[in-house]
Amino acid sequence: YGQSMPRMSPEELEQGKEWLNNTFYLI
Repeated sequence: YGQSMPRMSPEELEQGKEWLNNTFYLI
């Protein structure tokens, strides 16, 4: 999944976790 992507910054990582939490919360 993340192999072709550049290394994410801590801020992007936190945003990704928030997005995942929100997404799974809505399911």
